[in-house]
Amino acid sequence: MRHVMKIKQYNINFSGEVQGVNFRDIARIYAKVIGITGTVENWSSGSVHCEAQGTSSLVDIFILALRKKRKVRGVEKVETELKNRETEFTIKY
Repeated sequence: MRHVMKIKQYNINFSGEVQGVNFRDIARIYAKVIGITGTVENWSSGSVHCEAQGTSSLVDIFILALRKKRKVRGVEKVETELKNRETEFTIKY
């Protein structure tokens, strides 16, 4: 039996010291290296919001890499809902 990996979209909200520290640029680089797509943007609340698309294991690696790199206090919210799939990872303004 073949294992089929399903692509899902995750909404991820990073809080802590995540604005003004190149977090979005690092997220874009990690996303490209890991092989996920989506968007990343600063929110007025001081958090950074990502919409990341990939397998659950690749998105987990992405989250762990960002938490380790910037010592983010924690991911406040992770939702798994399949939406329109992106073809690249971009910064929203």
